[in-house]
Amino acid sequence: MHSHAENECTETPRVAITIGNQGYKAVVTISDNAGGIPREILDRTFDPYFTTKGPQQGTGVDLFMSKKIIEKNMGVRLSARNIANGAEFRIEV
Repeated sequence: MHSHAENECTETPRVAITIGNQGYKAVVTISDNAGGIPREILDRTFDPYFTTKGPQQGTGVDLFMSKKIIEKNMGVRLSARNIANGAEFRIEV
């Protein structure tokens, strides 16, 4: 796993999946400790055709399509944010 913020390898990579509830909503979070999403692109995370990879390695539609499918067909909300030392994707049902 590479840290986006420092472009270094994380010594002890971690991905955590948490399932719980907030009020009447079920919440699933997937988080890591890889340095987070750079501020300048955080708002564009779910934009179509946006990728941080070169044109040979990515199309930039994966997260866009995930969000559209989850929100339109399942009636839930998908969001991303930075946490202490990584990024967190959140699904609210």
